[in-house]
Amino acid sequence: MQKLYYQFPETWFGDCMPFGHGDKFYLYHQRDTRKPGPFGEPFGWDLATTSDFVHYEDCGVAIPRGTDEEQDQFIFAGSVFEGNHKFHAIYTAYNRDFAAQGKDAQVLMSAESDDLLNWKKTGKFVLPAPEGYDGNDWRDPFILWEEESQQYIMILGARKLKGKQMRTGRTVWFTSKDLSEWH
Repeated sequence: MQKLYYQFPETWFGDCMPFGHGDKFYLYHQRDTRKPGPFGEPFGWDLATTSDFVHYEDCGVAIPRGTDEEQDQFIFAGSVFEGNHKFHAIYTAYNRDFAAQGKDAQVLMSAESDDLLNWKKTGKFVLPAPEGYDGNDWRDPFILWEEESQQYIMILGARKLKGKQMRTGRTVWFTSKDLSEWH
């Protein structure tokens, strides 16, 4: 039987973050068991690879979630890119309990890899929502290299602090020359 898409057994495949390198595609994604319902069991990023989008190799957990007390209780969408002689993942770290505790539920965090298979969380990149933006709606970063200005550009989804009843959604962007300082 030929499959039209990859899906790990008994899970929902969520937020695919593809990255191509050489002759292989790396499909980073979330596996939601939907037990007892959507977002029931916290998840990190899992990985499947393919060279033809017909045959897939399951590689298991790529970036594990944190504990229930950590910011990255869930690891939501982000992006993978190459820079400074390493591979980087910048992702949305979400803790469903933090908003009730007066903390930002969503911040941006990162991990690094030399081979796209083994990732180490850096702990050094945390970008909370700046003043005026809702820290509970700060997510889905996408990073690209802009050749002309010789800098990285990060684009993400956000919401202004005016209440969810108002349409305050925004696309915001930051720039960086070194992947450490973002403006």
